[in-house]
Amino acid sequence: MGWDAKQQSAVAGTALIGKALRLVDAIGAAPGAVEVRELMAETGWSRPTLYRILSALVAEGYVRRDPALQGYTLGYRFLELAQNAWAGSDLVAVASLDLQRLRNLTGETAYLAIPHREGVLSIGKFESPHAVRSAARLGVLKPYHCTSQGKAMLAHWDEAERGRRLGPEPFARYTEATFTRREQVEAQLNAVRKDGFAIEDEEILAGSRCVGAPVLGDHGRPVGAISVAGPAWRLTRERAEQLGPEVAEVARRIAQMLQAVERPRQSGGGVAAMAAQAEPAFHGADPQWDAERSALVWTDRLGQAMHATSAGRDDIRRLAPSSPVVASVHAGWRSLVFMGAEAWSVAAGEPVRLPGDTLAGVTAACAGAEGAVWLALPEDGGTVIGLLKGTQVESRWTVRGRIDALACAPDGTLAAAADGARGIVYTIGAGRSAPRVFSRIPPASGRPSALAVDTSDHVWVALDQGWAVARLDDSGEFSRTIPLPVPRPTGLAFGGPEGQSLFVTTARYGLSRDVLERAPMSGMVLELSPGGL
Repeated sequence: MGWDAKQQSAVAGTALIGKALRLVDAIGAAPGAVEVRELMAETGWSRPTLYRILSALVAEGYVRRDPALQGYTLGYRFLELAQNAWAGSDLVAVASLDLQRLRNLTGETAYLAIPHREGVLSIGKFESPHAVRSAARLGVLKPYHCTSQGKAMLAHWDEAERGRRLGPEPFARYTEATFTRREQVEAQLNAVRKDGFAIEDEEILAGSRCVGAPVLGDHGRPVGAISVAGPAWRLTRERAEQLGPEVAEVARRIAQMLQAVERPRQSGGGVAAMAAQAEPAFHGADPQWDAERSALVWTDRLGQAMHATSAGRDDIRRLAPSSPVVASVHAGWRSLVFMGAEAWSVAAGEPVRLPGDTLAGVTAACAGAEGAVWLALPEDGGTVIGLLKGTQVESRWTVRGRIDALACAPDGTLAAAADGARGIVYTIGAGRSAPRVFSRIPPASGRPSALAVDTSDHVWVALDQGWAVARLDDSGEFSRTIPLPVPRPTGLAFGGPEGQSLFVTTARYGLSRDVLERAPMSGMVLELSPGGL
């Protein structure tokens, strides 16, 4: 069969597809916007043919018309596809939310890159909302010696590996500030290892500054790096130094999440779902270990159900409240459920609504010693924390802001409270006139959504959208972080036969489909074996 015959038998539209791809190549290869006359000269097509194909590509988002420059550039659809091309990498999947938060926190463009032969390859970014911003393209290979991401990774390779990555001296010079000798770069790397972050100070592009940190995998080897970049007049050296620890903390958390994804629970990672739970909850919360029943009692706030989950079964009690559950507390076989303006007592019989409206607006609750119930209620722009007496609350402390988590110590005394919106964790003492600010959780670490206290009186905090739970030391700093395979831990409780298990309720509402695909255990109750409490 000759060539003409082959053409006639080809799938209809093949020639048009080929023309569209040729046009995309021509636009993508140009350094800026391409005018129609240039495209006509490049392709040899007539103006009507060119406009017909351009219109289709513009409509689908693959090409964008720039009215200011009177030309065409590649469309934003290619940015989406470029990031999806790397979606097989768990690094991109777990880093995306944190990169977006880092962009929102700093107002500057946040980048993700991986090591790639002789340079760092940009595979993800969230652009600054400012009109003047860093706008490096995805897929561009940049050198190690004069980028913050490159230096962040170089600092964690051994000398031989650094030599291979850097190549022969002198290194390429891009600006007057570029370091081109090995000893100059090595001096910077010593500071990176000490500080945990690297700064690129107009070394690759005059007028631009960048701060980056490594994402470390097993054995401390870099698997990637993140950075924040902006114009030097806005991202000053002083501001870059201030942002450095924040960027390093985000990179550390991404590394922990990546390890959680790459090391399944079945491999002995110490995180497992309670097997008896058949279906994921919409918003699991308020867990408490019931020693008498050897079960974890908890609430699905949006699913409006109470659960008593043990090793072999999950007893479910359906509720019929008038609005979603805001808080619940379990004292023995009796539970109190709070929703908006109502409070219900749930025991063996039918749920009973408590009289009056004194418990309207409860925002948090926890069970203390001998059936005591501690509540947090809003009052005059703040929150009252008190002990429930019948249907009245005996006020003990008042704090600013909204308290949405309470925790009691193993001896049953109220020990801690959290203001999730402001990221504040308070400790509470029986003889203290007011709760003490114990820890301020940075936004990049997630929102403190739940608390627990272990037998050594350490406070543990669940980090909503942080993919982790953390233990706080005596100064309120993270002394230990346990990565989770889900982004939204919502409740914490110690329990189990020996009291050494940490149970974590989780939520699946508010998560995108992409995140749910990466975190299919969202909504399940997790059991951690932290050890060494």
